[in-house]
Formats: sequence, structure tokens, C-alpha cells
Amino acid sequence: MGALSDAAGIARTTVYEYFPNKEAVLAELIEERLPPIVDQIIEDLPDVRPADRLAEILRRSFAMVARFPVEATLLFRVSRELSKPERDAAWSVLDRIRLELVRLCREGVEIGDFIGVDPRSLGAIVADHLVGGIDEISVRGGDSAEIVAASRIAFLYDGLGATR
Repeated sequence: MGALSDAAGIARTTVYEYFPNKEAVLAELIEERLPPIVDQIIEDLPDVRPADRLAEILRRSFAMVARFPVEATLLFRVSRELSKPERDAAWSVLDRIRLELVRLCREGVEIGDFIGVDPRSLGAIVADHLVGGIDEISVRGGDSAEIVAASRIAFLYDGLGATR
């Protein structure tokens, strides 16, 4: 909190008037900065097969991580250090993506494009695959986003049992 108050050029007590601790500051940053990024990922997806829409979500997500590395680090690295309630609140900004992944998995299973497993489980697997790619880009650097996207999207199609 001292470093934060120094960077902002205000007294530490002033920071504490607005935030009880550094976790609250981090959670607020995430809740303020991430929703517009999530909106860009989800909005106006092409009207194509579910597998292709899932691939587009991955592609856009990885591109956003490269474009907004600070926000990605806040959400996917720093937020892991938050207490469970604050971490859950921070990660709730991703609910729109998670729900869309499950919806697309359900649609893909129902029309026979994906392997016949529980769509919620399949959605959770795709979400984990997405987060893994984000972690990979965070470690390798933003210039790896296209390489990570290509390999993870290829794996996604194969794992879903979908044709390209």
C-alpha cells in the first residue's frame, strides 16, 4: 500500500480511506479494466459452427492477452494470490466467456459435431485449455500469441472430435 500511495502521490491513509487492503485494490482494478476486454472477445462472434466459434474465442483471447499484458497478468497471475472471495469476484469477469464456452459445447454435442460427453464438463475442459494458453503466452511473451493460438486451436478441434 505504501508503494501504491507513493506512485499515486497521495498519503497512505488516503489510500486506506478507499481500500482496506491491497487485495481490494487488485480486485477493483480487475473489475474495472477487464469487462471491456471480455466484451471484445465475446461480441459479434461469426455465425459459424460451434467449433469455429470456440476457435475464434481462443484466437481473440490470446490476441487480447498480447495486447493487454498488464490486465492479463493482474487476472491470471496476481489474482491467484487473492483470498478466495476476492479471487472469485475478480474471476467473475470471465463468466460471460465461461458461459459461452459451455453453451457452444452444448450446441456442438447436440448437433453431433463434438464427442458425446457432458457439455458442462467439456466447457470446463475448453476453459482450462484457454487459461493454459493464456499462461503460456504470459511466460513466453505476447509475440507468441499467434503460435500458441495455432497449436491450441488445432488441439481444440482434435479434442472435440470436430472437423476443420
